Amino acid sequence: MIILLISFVSASEIGISPSKLEFSGKVGEVICYDITLIADDKEVLIGKDRWSLRDSKELNDYNSRADEFGIEIDYIKSIEFKGSQDVEVCLRAIEPGIYYGALVYQAGSAGVGTWIRVTISEDREKTETGNAGITGKVINENNSGIFVLAFGEVLFLVIIFILLIFIIRKRR
Repeated sequence: MIILLISFVSASEIGISPSKLEFSGKVGEVICYDITLIADDKEVLIGKDRWSLRDSKELNDYNSRADEFGIEIDYIKSIEFKGSQDVEVCLRAIEPGIYYGALVYQAGSAGVGTWIRVTISEDREKTETGNAGITGKVINENNSGIFVLAFGEVLFLVIIFILLIFIIRKRR
């Protein structure tokens, strides 16, 4: 019974820094920044970018592709490492405007990400660039597997308990 009560949980910490990227430039200009990915165990991280028409901190609002906004974005899509790894993120926009995105790296059911804000002008002079933020931690983690495992263990123990009560009452 003790073995059934022990949940086998494996935790691995992943992170990304900075938590926000601000790209500023002119139409057609390639703008690059470095981000740092962190994994305390050897992990394979898969990167995806998502885009939105509005500034939001809800990842579900980001359901467009970069090319739908005339943005070309380049970064490592899959990387395996342990420790800390710098990744260059470059983009170019063909239309002036303000664009909002999220760059998310996932390892299994856990993921980390950084928000992206892109300001593109038609001016020949490069606008002020900025890159501010702090270390980001897990944005989304799907714990449904752990819930199902815990529910199954509890259900099993309840059934055993009911059977024991039934057997004890029957013997009396």
